[in-house]
This record gives sequence, structure tokens and C-alpha cells, in this order.
Amino acid sequence: MGRYLYDGATPVIAKSIKELAEMLEINPDALIKTVEEFNNAVVEDRPFNELIRDGRATKGLYPAKTNWSQKLDTPPYTAYAATCGLTFTYGGLKINPDCQVLNKSDRAIPGLYAAGELTAGILLLQLSQRIGTSARRCDGKNCRHKCRKPIKANDNEYCRLLQKPYQA
Repeated sequence: MGRYLYDGATPVIAKSIKELAEMLEINPDALIKTVEEFNNAVVEDRPFNELIRDGRATKGLYPAKTNWSQKLDTPPYTAYAATCGLTFTYGGLKINPDCQVLNKSDRAIPGLYAAGELTAGILLLQLSQRIGTSARRCDGKNCRHKCRKPIKANDNEYCRLLQKPYQA
């Protein structure tokens, strides 16, 4: 079975887990420990079969891996840069018309704003993914505008929108 999903991606290839961690500029001890814990949790009571849900699981890990578990014990070790995609959320954060995130008592949380598809209402309004994206676009502009205003004069509170500090 070809690995077409990685075509065009630049792999990082190493002869050991430690070397891979160093090449990725992450803590080697932490990666070695994680890989050892995973390898020890792989249950090898059935053959690996990537074409079906083979039931080859891990035991004692959270969250459990329920299929396709294989020990990571044979070099070379290869890593790829990866990103995730999220088409739309199921639910999300509740906001007011000023894009302020509301707590369980429906009160605005000072300095916390949200816009786009991470906000609630997409499924409640039975909108499709694309309509949801378009419908929330103007909210993002409104949110950014509100976020540029100080919460209190001369304070250092973060505006947490996009995890960036408030800037005048």
C-alpha cells in the first residue's frame, strides 16, 4: 500500500529515537520514554493488518489505541511535519453579540473573545460547514475590533484572541 498522503512532504529520518528527537529539537528523554511506554503497551496477540480494523490494540495507555498498534522499534525512524484540519465544530463556545465568551452563568469573561467556527450555534442553526464559515467571518472582524480596546486602563491583561497579547 503506497504512502501517497506523504508525497511532497519532507521527512526527518534518524537511526535512533534519540537522534530523531534531537533533529526535531524536542526533549530526547521525553520522546524515548513515550516510545518505550507505547512499545510496552502494544498487545501482540494477533497479526497486524493495515487493510482492516485488526483489533491490534494497546493496553494501559490513555487514550487506548484500538487498531493497528505496532511497536516502534525498528530504524530508520521517520517523522513528518503535520497539521490538522477541522471542518466545523459540534457545539463550541457561547458568545454574546460583542464576541465575548460567556461563562456558565451567561456572563462575559473579561478579555476572552471568540469568533468563527469554534463558537456555538452552527449546528443549532442547521447551517452547513461552508455557510457557517461565511456567517462567522464578520464576527471575526467585530471580535478583533473589540479586542483592540483595553479591558481596563493601563493593565497588562491579555486579549487571548489568537493567543496574542493586547496591543494598542
